[in-house]
Amino acid sequence: MVKLGWCCGEGSAPSMFMVGLTVYDNVAYASDYNGKLIAFNVTVPSEPYYIGHRDLPQGNGKEGITAAALNDGVVRVFQASDSGGLVVFSDEEPGPTPAPLTPMPPPPVIPPDCSAMYVFTRTADTAAEVTCNKGDVLMSEHLALNCMDDMCVDIEEGWMVAIDESEQAMTKESGVCKIVDYSELPERYACSPAPAYTTYISVFDDGVLPTSSQTYDVAAVGADTCHVLVATSGELSMLRLKDNGNYERIGGVENTGYMAVVPAEGSADKAFALRSNGLDVVDITDFSNPTVSSSVSLSSYRCSRLREYKTSTFDVVYASCHDQGVFAIDVRNEPTLLNNGVGLKPLTGEAKGLYVDVARNLLFVVTWGSDPHVHMYDLSSPGPGAPAELSSMKTDRSSYEIAMSGTYLFLAAEPELEVMNSDGGQLTRIPSCCSHAPSMHLVGLTYFNGMVYASDYMGKLVVMNVTEPTAPYYVGHRDLPSGFNGKEGIIVATCESTPRVFQAGAGGGLAVFGDIEPMSTPVPPTLAPPPPPMPPSCDDIEVYEGDNATGVCPEGKVIMTKHVVNWCMTEVCEKMVDGTSVALDGEDSMILRKVGTTCEIVSGTADSGAACGPPAPLTKFVSSYREDLLPDGSSATDVAVLGTDDRNIVVVGSGGLTIIRTTEDGKFQRAAQVSGGDYVAVLAADHNPDIVYALTKDSLHIYSVMPASSAGLIGEVSIDSSSCKSLSQLRWSSNTHIAYLNCGESGVFAVDVLDSKAPKVLAEGKPVIDAPVPGMITDVFVDEKRSTLFATMKTADQASVAMYSLTNPTKPELLDSILSDHTSFDAEVVGTLVYVAAGDKLEVYETASGKFQLLSACCDEGPVMNLVSIKHMGGLIYATDASGKLVVLNVTDPRAPYYAGHRDMPDGVQVDGNNRLTIAALADGEVRVFQAAGDSGLVVFSNVESAGNAPPVTPSPNGQPTTPAPMSCDAYTLVDYDDGTSSGDSESSSGSGSNSSDSSSSGLQDAAMPFCPDGMTMPPLEEVQVCWDAICSQLDAGASAGFGDGRSTIVANKKNDCGLGGGGVVATKAICRGKLTPTPANGAADNDDSSDNTGLLVAAIIGPILVMLLAAAALAAGYVYMKKRINKVVEEELQDFDYVRTHEFDGPEEQLTEAEILQATASNASNYDKL
Repeated sequence: MVKLGWCCGEGSAPSMFMVGLTVYDNVAYASDYNGKLIAFNVTVPSEPYYIGHRDLPQGNGKEGITAAALNDGVVRVFQASDSGGLVVFSDEEPGPTPAPLTPMPPPPVIPPDCSAMYVFTRTADTAAEVTCNKGDVLMSEHLALNCMDDMCVDIEEGWMVAIDESEQAMTKESGVCKIVDYSELPERYACSPAPAYTTYISVFDDGVLPTSSQTYDVAAVGADTCHVLVATSGELSMLRLKDNGNYERIGGVENTGYMAVVPAEGSADKAFALRSNGLDVVDITDFSNPTVSSSVSLSSYRCSRLREYKTSTFDVVYASCHDQGVFAIDVRNEPTLLNNGVGLKPLTGEAKGLYVDVARNLLFVVTWGSDPHVHMYDLSSPGPGAPAELSSMKTDRSSYEIAMSGTYLFLAAEPELEVMNSDGGQLTRIPSCCSHAPSMHLVGLTYFNGMVYASDYMGKLVVMNVTEPTAPYYVGHRDLPSGFNGKEGIIVATCESTPRVFQAGAGGGLAVFGDIEPMSTPVPPTLAPPPPPMPPSCDDIEVYEGDNATGVCPEGKVIMTKHVVNWCMTEVCEKMVDGTSVALDGEDSMILRKVGTTCEIVSGTADSGAACGPPAPLTKFVSSYREDLLPDGSSATDVAVLGTDDRNIVVVGSGGLTIIRTTEDGKFQRAAQVSGGDYVAVLAADHNPDIVYALTKDSLHIYSVMPASSAGLIGEVSIDSSSCKSLSQLRWSSNTHIAYLNCGESGVFAVDVLDSKAPKVLAEGKPVIDAPVPGMITDVFVDEKRSTLFATMKTADQASVAMYSLTNPTKPELLDSILSDHTSFDAEVVGTLVYVAAGDKLEVYETASGKFQLLSACCDEGPVMNLVSIKHMGGLIYATDASGKLVVLNVTDPRAPYYAGHRDMPDGVQVDGNNRLTIAALADGEVRVFQAAGDSGLVVFSNVESAGNAPPVTPSPNGQPTTPAPMSCDAYTLVDYDDGTSSGDSESSSGSGSNSSDSSSSGLQDAAMPFCPDGMTMPPLEEVQVCWDAICSQLDAGASAGFGDGRSTIVANKKNDCGLGGGGVVATKAICRGKLTPTPANGAADNDDSSDNTGLLVAAIIGPILVMLLAAAALAAGYVYMKKRINKVVEEELQDFDYVRTHEFDGPEEQLTEAEILQATASNASNYDKL
C-alpha cells in the first residue's frame, strides 16, 4: 500500500474528530463526533481538500454514514447520531415529517363480568385439592381489584378469602374490603370462570402416547388442524380428535429423541421434526402412516427448538442447538445445511428459543446462561443462511422460548414474562409481567387472541392478558395433574371452530384444555398384552455332546431354558438319541431325557450334552472393559448414559468420575476423567443432558459433563455424619427438582437441586423417611408420573415394601406397605407395576389402587439366583446376579413371568449389591446393557459385537473428538507458581501446539490460580491429555498442577495415577510449555529513534494503565502473583507501542498533537476497563 496524500492541514479546516466516512461522486462525507458533517473533494486522490461542513441539529456524529440517490433522483446523505436519531442532508427541502405508521389497534380489553365471581367455602367433605366449583379457578388480584365492590357484598366482616396470589387474601374491615397478606390455610376462596379455552382439561399419556416417554412438543397439522403431531422421546406420534372430544393415537414414526415439531408452511401433508442431532422431513399425506421422507444430520447433541422461514424465494428451517448455535437448513428440496454446516452462534450463551417473523424477514433468538440476551437478525441480508444481527438486548433472566404479537416479543423467563418491542429494527424493554401472580417457572409460551398461554414447569398452565403489551397482567392458571410438568411445547389450535390449548409435559403425555367438556373422561384402552419375545426358531436349537453332560455350547450359542425347550419339545426331541439326556439352563438337576420317541423334562444328571441355541435379547455378545477406560486401581460401582445423542457413558467408583464416549465405529473411548471421591452411585439428570449427580458415602456432587473437555464439579452438599453414616443410593424427582438420598439405617434424605450450583439439604438436615428400627432401607425408587416413592426395607426378621405420596416432597405420606418373603435390593417401576429384586426371587406388585397387590414371584424353573440390581426393557427384566451372571426374565405377562436365560460374566468378573446396571440405546441405534463391575471395570452386553477399545479420546473445546497434534512430551515443565522456580527440567525444549493461548490473555485471575513464567505458556486440555502419563509421572501423590486457563487441574491420586480435579481443587504447580527465561528488567524496547511525541503517547496511555493495575494490586493485597502479572502486562503493552512507534509512523514529520494524544488515550482507556 502507498500513501497518496492527506487532508487537511492546520488552518484549512475546523478542528475535526472524524468517526465515520463515506464516498459518493468524488466527495468524501465524514461524520464528526463534535456534531458536524464535513465534506472533502477527493477527485484527485493525491490532493484532497476541505470543502465545508454543516452542524448537526443535535447530538454528535456516529460511525454510521452513507450517501445514496433514492427513487426520486435526489442524492441524500444519511448520518447516525448519538442522540438516537437520523440526520438527513440534501439539496432539496424535505416535505412535512411523515407520521409514524399506525399499527392495527389491539382488541379491546373486555371488562370482567363481576357477577360471575363468587366466594367458595370449604366443608368437612371438600376434597383437599378442591378450591372452586368444577371448571372455575381462583381469582387473580387484577380481577379482585376490578370486582372489589361486587365481591365485598358477599364477604362478611373478618373473613379471609384467598385469591390466586402467593399468601394474599381479600378481607372486610369496617365495611371496607381490601387485599392483605395472609399465610394461613384459608377456608374460603375467591373464584372466577377459567381463562378462555381452559375450562376443561384432559391428559393423554400411556395408552395414547408411548409408555414411559417424555413429551417435548406438539403441532397441529392438516387442513382441519384436528390432528396433532406430538414429539416424544420414544416416537413422533399422530393423534386424532374423536367424536367424544378425546384424542387417540392413529400412527407414528418410530424413532428416539424427538424434541420439536412444526407443520410445513403452506402444506397440509408435510411437517418438520427435530431430533436431538438431526432434522426429519415427515410425509403426513396419510395421517395414519406418517413416514420420514428425508433427513439431515446436525453436529450437535442438544437441539431443542424449531421454526420455519418460507417466502417466494426461500424455504429455510432454523434449529436451535444450544452451544452449537442455530442451524439453517434449506428444505426446498432435499434438506441441506446452509453456511457450510456452521451454526449461527450468538455471542451471549446457548441458543434456546426461536421465533421467525416472516412478514418482516426477522429471526429472534433467546440465549440461556450467565449472560442471557435476545438477538434480532435480518434474514434478508446477506441471506437466511448467515443473517446479519440487527440488535440485541440483555434479559433479566435466562429465557426458554419466544412468542410474538405484531412487533412485541414475549419471553418465557421462568419467574416472569419479559416483554420487548422490536419496532424500528431495535429492541426496547417493556415492563415485565407479573408481580401479582403465584410463583411461576415459565418454559414455553404461545400467543392467541390477546392472551399469552404459558407452560409452567411446576405443573401449571398460566394465562396472561397482553392486549395492551405495555401493561400486561396475570389472568389465572390451571393446575396440571400430579406428575405432569410443562415443557417448551405449547400451542393454541382451532379444530371444529373450537380453540384448544395443547401443552406438552415432562412427566410424559399431552394436556389438552378447552371450553367444551369431553363426553367421557379418557381412559387408556385395555390393550391385550403384547406377545412374548419369540423364542429362537426351533430349527436353530441343536443338541451338542459334551463331557459328563455339562454341555459346552459353541460360540454364539447358550444352553436353552426349560421354557424354550418346552416350546420346541418336538423339534429338539427328534434330534436326540433314544436313552440320552441333555442339560438345560436352570438348576443343575434339570435335564431333557428321551426314552423311545418321547422326551420329558425331569430331575437328574445329563449324560450326552446340552440343548443349545441363540442367547436372550441383548446378550449375544459380552465384553469387559478396563484398560484405557478406567483409571488404574479404581473400581466401578454405577453407570449412567446421558446426552440426547446417547453416546456418553458416565462410570463412577473409587477412581472418581469417568466419561466414556462411543465412536462411529462402535468403539469405546475415555473422553475425560475427573477426580472427586469414592462414588457409590450416579444418576443422569433427565431435564439437562449436561448434568449428572454423583454420590459419595457422605455427600452429593453435581457435575457438568458436556463437553467432556470441560467436565467439572459445579455444586456439592454434604449430609451431617451425625445424621447419616453411609449413603448408598440416589434417586431423583424432576417434578420437584429434589434428589432423594438413601442412607440405609438412617433413612432417606431430600436435597433441593433446582440450583445445581447451590444444592441444599431439606427438612433441616433430617431424613424425610425414617428407616425401621432396628433395620434399614435397602432401596428407593421414584415414580414421577404419580408423584410416588417406593422404598424396600428390612429388619432382622422381616422385609417389606412401602409406598409414599410425594404431594409434599419433604414430608412423604405413607400410603401402604406389604411384608415380603425376601430381602430386597433394587426396584423398578413400570406404569403401576413395581418389580422388586428380592434375592432369589423377582417379586411383581400391582399398585394401581394405591395399595400393594402381589401378582407373582419368579422364577422356580431358573438357576439359583441372587438378584441385586434390575432394569426393565421391552417386556424383559435384566438383573445383576451376585454369583456372576446377567439374568434375563420375561415379564410380558406380569402375572406369569418366566426365566428367559442368562449370560455369565467374563472370567474373573465379580459383582455384588454395590454394583448397578443400566440399559440404553446408543447413537448407532443398538441397545446395550451396561454393568458396573467393581474392580473389573465395565461389562457390556449387546446384540452386536463391539469393535473394542480405542485410545483415550482428545476432546476439542466443543466436546467432539479430534486428532491430537504430534508433540514432544518433554516440552512440559511443572513450575511452582508461587516463587517461579521449576520442579522439573527447566531446560526442556519447546514443543508444538502453537495454538495454545498464553495464560495472560485471560486477564488477572483468582488468587489461587497458577500461571507460567515469561516465555512459557499453559497448554490446553487437548495437549495435556496427549502427554497425560508423562506429566503425571512428575507429580507426587496428593499434588496438583493447573493448566488451560489456570482453573483446570490434574490431581495425583497416587504416584503415576492422575485424574482431573473437581471444583475447589487448588493447584500447587503450573504445567508450562516452553523454556523458562528470565524476565527483563523493564519491558520497554530500546529505540533511540523514537520521537518525543511518540514517547508522550506511550506515557499517556501506559500511565493510566499502571495506575489502574497498581490500584488493583493494592485492593488485592495478598495475591501472590499480582506483581508478576502486572509486570507481564506492562511489558506486553510497551512492546505493542514500540511496534507502533517504529513501524507505523513515516518519520519525524509525523508529529502528534496533544489533542491527538488525549484522543488516543480516551479511545484506548475503555479497552482496559475489563482488565
